[in-house]
This record gives sequence, structure tokens and C-alpha cells, in this order.
Amino acid sequence: MLTVLQWLFNRVARLWRWLWEWLRGRSVRAGMFRRSPAAAAPRPGYRPPKPRWVRTEIIWLRARMPEAGCRTIAHHFNRRFSACRHMTVGKTYVADTVRRHQHLLLEACRKLKHRIPRPLPRNLI
Repeated sequence: MLTVLQWLFNRVARLWRWLWEWLRGRSVRAGMFRRSPAAAAPRPGYRPPKPRWVRTEIIWLRARMPEAGCRTIAHHFNRRFSACRHMTVGKTYVADTVRRHQHLLLEACRKLKHRIPRPLPRNLI
């Protein structure tokens, strides 16, 4: 009786594994409840958006260097933040950001132009 129950249990387990593999469309031996590497990997072209401070820094750099191009701004940003914050930008991202946020760029230029200078000690100049 025990061998019949063992045989029946093994048969049901095999059937369950086959059914699970057929439904999921992947190998059970890779791990029954793990996600496949293809499903876990992010799809190309869909990256999470960059943090807000990146946009602010790009606008600030563009306001400080009005005659610089997108390549120069991307280069300076990457030199400044790639090591410490592990964040880099490309020329296209800089160009799109500057194009999308022209009003913020003009506001930053205006604030930079009309800012009150830092106080200096007397008789320094």
C-alpha cells in the first residue's frame, strides 16, 4: 500500500511540474518561483527618469555658461557628478532639458544677473 501511495504521489508531482512548466512557458529546474532573467531585465529604452536635482543643475550650468553648447554642459556635469553621485547625462538629455525648460532657464539667468553680491570685508579692494 505504501509503494502505491508513493507511486501516486510521484505521478501527481510530475504532472504538477509539467503543468506548471507548460503554463509558465519556462523550465521548472531554473527555479519554480523565480522570475526568468529575461523578465527581470529592464527593457531597452525604458529607463527611470533622472532626479529633479539633475534638471536643476543643468539649468544652473546653462545659466552660468550661456554661450556653451550641450556637449560642454554635459561634459562639465559628468566631470562634476559622475564620481560622487554616480549620475551622468548625455548631450541629447541636456538639449531636451534646455528646450523643455526655457522659462526656468530665463528665470535663472535673471536671478543670476540681478543677485546681490556677497558682502566683502571693508577696504579689501
